[in-house]
Amino acid sequence: MLGLRTRLFLAVVIPVAIVALVVLLLGRLRIDVILGTAPLVVTAVVASWWFAGREDRRLRRMADAALRMAAGDFNVELLDRQGDDVSRLAQALNRLADASASTFHRLETESRLVRSIIETMREGVMAVDQDGRITLVNDAMLRLTGHRGAAAGLSPAEVILAPELLQAIQEVLEGNAVSREISVSKPQPLTLLVNGAPLADGEGALAVVHDTTELHRLHQMRRDFVANVSHELRNPVATIQAAVETLGAFADDAPAGDDERRLLATISRQTARMAALVRDLLGLARIESGQVVLEPRTTDLDDLLSGLLSAFEGAAKEKGISFDLAVAPGTPRALCDASALHTVIGNLLDNAVKYARPGDRIEVSVRHCQDRQVAIDVSDTGPGIAEEHLPRLFERFYRVDAGRSRELGGTGLGLAIVKHLCAAMGGGVSVRSAVGVGTTFTVMLPAALDVAGE
Repeated sequence: MLGLRTRLFLAVVIPVAIVALVVLLLGRLRIDVILGTAPLVVTAVVASWWFAGREDRRLRRMADAALRMAAGDFNVELLDRQGDDVSRLAQALNRLADASASTFHRLETESRLVRSIIETMREGVMAVDQDGRITLVNDAMLRLTGHRGAAAGLSPAEVILAPELLQAIQEVLEGNAVSREISVSKPQPLTLLVNGAPLADGEGALAVVHDTTELHRLHQMRRDFVANVSHELRNPVATIQAAVETLGAFADDAPAGDDERRLLATISRQTARMAALVRDLLGLARIESGQVVLEPRTTDLDDLLSGLLSAFEGAAKEKGISFDLAVAPGTPRALCDASALHTVIGNLLDNAVKYARPGDRIEVSVRHCQDRQVAIDVSDTGPGIAEEHLPRLFERFYRVDAGRSRELGGTGLGLAIVKHLCAAMGGGVSVRSAVGVGTTFTVMLPAALDVAGE
C-alpha cells in the first residue's frame, strides 16, 4: 500500500511528465523552452512532495488516535488548527474521545454497581447465555448449589447438583417463565423458590432462587403450636360445657334466680364459642399439615347442594330469607371430595344466612367454565362488603365487623378453611361484592370426565 505522501507526489509528477513527453515528441517546443520551464517543474515536484508529507503525517496521527480509541484508550487529544477539513476531522475525533470516555466511565460504574448489588443479595442469581453457558453467578447461588471455585463459562449441569433446580433452569432456557417452589436434597435438604425468565432477544435466561427453608420451618412450628394448643384445649372446654349443661339442668329442677340463669347462659354461650374456635383451629391445622386426606370423586352437585339448602331452610325461614338453586343444563359433574365441598359450601351458606337481612335472597348456581372447570356461585342480596376488605377476606381471624361477627358466633376461621380446602381439591375461591348490593363467592372445581345426565 502506498502512503498518502507518495500518492500525492505521483498525482502531480506523472501528469507533468506525460505532458512534457508529449510536447517533446511533437516537436512543438524548443529545447531552450524546455530548459526554461524545468526549474518550475522541479519546484512544483518538491512542493508537492513536501505538502503530501505534511498531510500524510496529519492523517497518520488521526489514524493512530482512532486505533487507540478502539483499543479502549480515550486519553486522546489531537492539536490541529489548520482550519481545513482535516482539522475539522481532528476536532471531531477529540469530541468522540471525550464522549466515549464519559460513556465508558458511566457504564463501568453502573456495571460495578450492578455486580456489587448482585453479590450482596441473599438470593441466588444465575445468568446463562443462549449457548447454555453461565455468564453471571453470585456467591449466594454457589452456596445453594454447593459448587466451589469459578463457575463462569461452565454449563449449569456442571455447577448444580439438584436435578429439580437444573430442570427449572432448563425450562427457562427453552423460553418458559418459571415461578415455583421446589425441594432439593443436594447438596443439603432445602426448600427453594425459583423465579426465572428468558432474556430479551433470546440471549439466554436469568434465574433468581430464594431459600425458603427457614420460612417453611417457622410456618410448620406455628402450625404445630396451634394444633397442639387446640388439642390440649379441646378436653377442658368439653368438660366445662358438660359442667354448664349439668348446672343448667339443676337450675331447671330447682328454684334459681334470674342472675344465676343469666350467668349460666353466658357461660354456655362463651364455652360453645370457644369449642367452635378450637374445632376450627384443629381443622385448619390438619388441612395445612396435610393430615386431611381428600378423596376426589365424581360428585353430583345437584344432590349435594339440595341437601345443604335443606339444612339451612329453618334458619332462613326465621329471618325471612328465600333460597334458590340453579344448575345450568349440560354442566359436568365435579371431581371433588364430597365431605370437603360440604364444608366449603356450608360455611359460605352459614355466613350468608348470618349476615342477611329479612327479605334478602340467597342463590346457589352451578355453571360450566372453560379449562374443564365447574363454578359454584353462592350469591346473596345482603349488605355487601366494602372493597378495601376483599383482599384480606380469606385471612384467618380477619373480620369485616369484628363485634358483629363475635355476636353471631363467628370464629374468623371459616373463610380460611374454605380457601385451603378449595386449594386442596385442585380449585380455588374468589369473591366480589358491592356495599348495599350483595356478595358473590365463586368456588372453582375441576370437572369430571363424564357429563351429568350421560
